[in-house]
Amino acid sequence: MNVTIPCPCPDKGEGRPHVEDTVTLHDRLDFRSGVTIRKALGVLYTDDPDAGFADVLGVLTEQYLLLGIESWTLVDEKGQKLEANKPAIRAFMESQPETAMDIGNQADALYNEQVLLPLLTRGSTPSPDSPTDESTSATDGTNPTPPTPSRPSLITTSQTADIEPTTTSPDGVYSSSQSSTSAA
Repeated sequence: MNVTIPCPCPDKGEGRPHVEDTVTLHDRLDFRSGVTIRKALGVLYTDDPDAGFADVLGVLTEQYLLLGIESWTLVDEKGQKLEANKPAIRAFMESQPETAMDIGNQADALYNEQVLLPLLTRGSTPSPDSPTDESTSATDGTNPTPPTPSRPSLITTSQTADIEPTTTSPDGVYSSSQSSTSAA
């Protein structure tokens, strides 16, 4: 992918040698570059556990430029073609931060899915269930017998202290009457 940028070449007093330059980004990062960028994020959190989202974006953009720039048409003070190696790319980012950000935005759109999708996929995949044959509760080494559930009672009770004994009438009907203590 080619990114056209305003010419950042040094002005020799006669104007810039050309109006614009071209930075060529790899269409796709190779395996090592993708892994390197992911590992750079891990190093970020190791070096700075309080690193925020902006720090992550900064590391991504820097790495996309360092590993994604394949070539460019930039020249040095003598008008010689400037090699697109890491020291030259770092110097470019320091001297031309706005232009570097523009290239970084293009690289971000090009590489984000390749670099971040594996991280997101790995982070969202639940760990597989692991079968347990035995209880995971702490034991004292003995094999206790599990308690037997109690059976419901077949006996029902009712309060009878306030009721007088049942009497049978001559026609065989049973009756009871409340005592004077419970009626009060």
